[in-house]
Amino acid sequence: LAVLQFTKLTRLSLRRALLFEVPAGIGELKVLAHLDLGLNLLPTLPAELSDCQGLLLRSGVLLVDGNPLHTPPKEIVSRGTAAVMAYLKVCI
Repeated sequence: LAVLQFTKLTRLSLRRALLFEVPAGIGELKVLAHLDLGLNLLPTLPAELSDCQGLLLRSGVLLVDGNPLHTPPKEIVSRGTAAVMAYLKVCI
């Protein structure tokens, strides 16, 4: 995904992009603080997302609604961005 070359990106919407997986290299977007992956076909979120330091901030937003996620479990996703990021950090 060409947008991944913009390492200072703070917001990225890939909503309704028909993704089956999160693009490799997403962890290089260290300051990314708002990521919308909603309404795709994602069964899992990669642990690499925890490298996006901006998402770890209290104000970080990760939207994954409308995906058939298995990992992380729905119980984790329902608790919000901080819970998802903590889960992914443990998966590394």
